[in-house]
Amino acid sequence: MRRYELEDCVYYVSSKGRSYVPAKALLVFVPDRFAASKPEADAYAVRAGWPEAAEEDGAVLVIPTAPKGWKAEGTARVKSLYRKVWKDTYVEDPEEIFKNVWCWETLIFAVGYEEGAAYVGRAAVEQPNAFADAVMVNGVPDRYAGGEELSDRWLLPDASEGWRHRNREIPVSVLLAGNEDTAEAEAYFRASASDADQVTVWRGEYGPDPATTSLLMREFATRIRWKNSPDGTPARLKPEEEIRGGGEYLPDQVEWNGNVYNYYARLPEGVTDVRGLPVVLCMHGHGEPAWMFAQKNGWPELQDETKDFVFVSPDSPQNSWFVSRDHGVHALILDRLKEKYGIDRTRVYLTGFSNGSMATCWYGTMHPELFAALSPWNSPILSYEKRLEEEGWEMPVFAVNGDLDHKMDLPRRFYHELFGTFIRINGGTPEETADAVPGGWKPDRVLTGENCYTAEAGYPQGDRLTTYVYQGRGGVPRFCYTQVRDMPHGAVADEARASWAFLKRFRRPEGSRRVEIL
Repeated sequence: MRRYELEDCVYYVSSKGRSYVPAKALLVFVPDRFAASKPEADAYAVRAGWPEAAEEDGAVLVIPTAPKGWKAEGTARVKSLYRKVWKDTYVEDPEEIFKNVWCWETLIFAVGYEEGAAYVGRAAVEQPNAFADAVMVNGVPDRYAGGEELSDRWLLPDASEGWRHRNREIPVSVLLAGNEDTAEAEAYFRASASDADQVTVWRGEYGPDPATTSLLMREFATRIRWKNSPDGTPARLKPEEEIRGGGEYLPDQVEWNGNVYNYYARLPEGVTDVRGLPVVLCMHGHGEPAWMFAQKNGWPELQDETKDFVFVSPDSPQNSWFVSRDHGVHALILDRLKEKYGIDRTRVYLTGFSNGSMATCWYGTMHPELFAALSPWNSPILSYEKRLEEEGWEMPVFAVNGDLDHKMDLPRRFYHELFGTFIRINGGTPEETADAVPGGWKPDRVLTGENCYTAEAGYPQGDRLTTYVYQGRGGVPRFCYTQVRDMPHGAVADEARASWAFLKRFRRPEGSRRVEIL
């Protein structure tokens, strides 16, 4: 455990902190009488057992001061503390490519005691989009007026004017612990809750002690705030040991290139015989291990609804995919799945998010014989597509990106050539257009929330999706590009449903460079 000081806080970094492992940011706000100085605030957190808990969890612990008391502090400080500490937090291993501990903005947790609890409550009112969970121990919000202010949309500040919500409309997970009168706080936070368990109340004696801290860390292991809109969405998360331990997800592993690759197969709920079913092989993003990634993308829920496919999520070494190191692992996984479950090797669909989306494009175009179609989400689609065109391989693609995902600002400059190549690969003829469409090619159809992605069809956020459809051989859609409105570097479950509607139509007969339509 490493301890550091900045001007207005003390912070600790777990020795387990890495640039490729998601680390919780734990912000602890002590009572006024201990908040005046760093030594006093630090000592309070130490008595409560927070450094030990952060070390064990691989977290970053931040203990801010408030010399004039918490009522004098603005709540925007929560976000500035997070940014400041993440920028200043480095991994110990000099050989790591990325140097900062991966303090993901989806895993920010605040805990306040007494006046610090009142501050955390006010922060949950005024900055609800910041937290995976906000805990008030022996205190409640000291003000609620900030709920009427407009959100700062901190995950995507340049979102469209159509995305404007008051803070009181944004769900936030809160936990109220102790014997305070919490009726007003409960009513306020429940009014915006998207799930009933986003407001939790623990009655009894709780305080700055290791036992309370241990209980809170167990609660934090089940909380996250998905980065799926300008304000994000709080959600329950199944703990890592539950996923890795078997049951719903069936763990296995293969070895390739001197590395061990764990992967998790999931069968549709209530189905034991999956012989002949296709496979959705889903690749996690950088720093987002398979056990976590599998829970955010909507595929498991769609699988249980349709009973149509086997879902498989592999882990990469150090939570990052590299083209030269990992490209041969998919064939081994598919061989094992065929042996164990009897899957249909002609209907294997590769998808992924961010770095996993890059991997989808790399491996899908390096080894086209393995896959019937691809669905990359939130990454450059650039890969080995020119080789496919030269060698006569068809490869249907359903690509998805957020319209304001700024990690795509540079790649968008290459969309014209890239989209044209994929249209030609799949037997289409690109036609330029002056219309304002991604890539500059005239689509054969445009799918929206009005003509396709309706609530009745199972798309609760379908009004955010626009798909540009390009037909290929046989007049069938074979290359599609979907933009998700007001989307940062994240995803919503509707993307899985839209992708599956496209992917499931294709199969690649063994040895064929062409795909067939089902």
